[in-house]
Amino acid sequence: MPAGAWRICGCLTLAFSCLWGSALPADEFELLNERREVRKLSGRLAGEGQGALAIEKLDGSYELVGSGAIKSRKPEEAPAPIAPSQLARQLEDEFGKDVCVTSIDAPYVVALLLAAPLPKSQESRANAFCKKATKFFKTVESVFEKYAADMGLALEPPSHPLVVLIFETNDQFIAYFNEQTGGTGLSGANVLGFYSAASNRLVLRMAECDTFEVPLHEAIHQQVHNRGLLQRLAPVPVWFNEGIATGFEANGEKVTGGPGKLNLRYARSALAAKNVNWQEIITDDKAFRGDLLAGEAYAHAWAMHWLLMTKYKQNYAAYVKKLGEKSVLATDTPEARRREFETAFQKSIDELQKELPQALDAALKKQKVIDRDQTRPGYVVANSNLASVEIKAVSSPDGRMQVEGQLKNLSTIRPMTFLVTLVTDGGQYTQWVLSNVPIYKTAPLVRRLPSTPVPGGGAAGSGTSFRFYIESALPDSQQAHQWEDGQLPVPALLRE
Repeated sequence: MPAGAWRICGCLTLAFSCLWGSALPADEFELLNERREVRKLSGRLAGEGQGALAIEKLDGSYELVGSGAIKSRKPEEAPAPIAPSQLARQLEDEFGKDVCVTSIDAPYVVALLLAAPLPKSQESRANAFCKKATKFFKTVESVFEKYAADMGLALEPPSHPLVVLIFETNDQFIAYFNEQTGGTGLSGANVLGFYSAASNRLVLRMAECDTFEVPLHEAIHQQVHNRGLLQRLAPVPVWFNEGIATGFEANGEKVTGGPGKLNLRYARSALAAKNVNWQEIITDDKAFRGDLLAGEAYAHAWAMHWLLMTKYKQNYAAYVKKLGEKSVLATDTPEARRREFETAFQKSIDELQKELPQALDAALKKQKVIDRDQTRPGYVVANSNLASVEIKAVSSPDGRMQVEGQLKNLSTIRPMTFLVTLVTDGGQYTQWVLSNVPIYKTAPLVRRLPSTPVPGGGAAGSGTSFRFYIESALPDSQQAHQWEDGQLPVPALLRE
């Protein structure tokens, strides 16, 4: 770790002693593996159910073990709670000291995980990025505390340091995601960031830390499950978890006052939704797991929090407290979820959903809400893979589509090499390689006529619309050199 990061750890150690000064109860478990071999594990029994036990370890993570794997359990003297500076050193050991840059401000331990070691001259940039990220998460903490105070919800200080991992490149992030999930479920390529209730870690792509929109959403999840509001791995409906996090995204601002503030994008989506209703997402979580229905499910989740928090404040607070009583690894039936919700709000789910259009219409007339979803025809802006790209399409004299624009390197710590691939709906594509783009500098995407046919696309035409995607690589990497030598990946057809 660069020297500056060590100084951060050292000067803050005393500030943490009062927060982590008392030990939690602990047991020593003897566990049997498939070969009947014994290993010992120290920790607190957080919950039991569904044929498993959740054992909370010193760093705050849960290890799930089958009930039949417990050979013995006996009380032991509780070890001293882990301090943030100690946890930072553990992260260095886990990922490598030369690529792990940390910043600490209780309760957060933020680690930037580099794709490769930085030259000494650039280490200060990595430290500055970590400090900026840490400051942001402390702001999230303050805003969340205000939300809880406004709702009369009591919070507790975190019992463990809160870890945030930020991977410099998408390849690193995807590899870690696949390692954590075993390669099952969602594709890591489609995930921008996540909070793991099992590890208690918030995991992000560095590319998402330009606007901090994704980090904000995930940081709310981490706050909800570490401040005594909800238990991790308890049967809390997904609509509640996702709705409260989307509530803090209001209108694209970095941090806002919470679910009581209008978000025009989610409001429009909730009113336009046709395939999913409140009944379905209150009694079942499956709509959030499918690509086709997830958009409507998230919009409904936002709308439910907004309506219930603004119109049924006392009932909402009581319902949140009820959710907080749910135990780790417990289960709920769909009928129990419906009954619990309708009992809390003294109305049927359908009655409450019917109130939404009129309530939103009245609120939109009272509040000034900025429409951030306006678009310009033929003009697209997107952030991905540490780049911000602007592309516009114009017509050539013979009526064919031409494209041009610019790319900005969003990395604050080093130059990067980028590959931009643009594919038209007519089955033709073009590509740009931009080598060694300096930190926070812009490079042009010179005007091109997409004319290379996408293999397997059949008869190609000019097209009337396009999509593009961005890849990035370290300038001295093998991948960057391959791009510069003309060894470019062939895109797939992107027709609807």
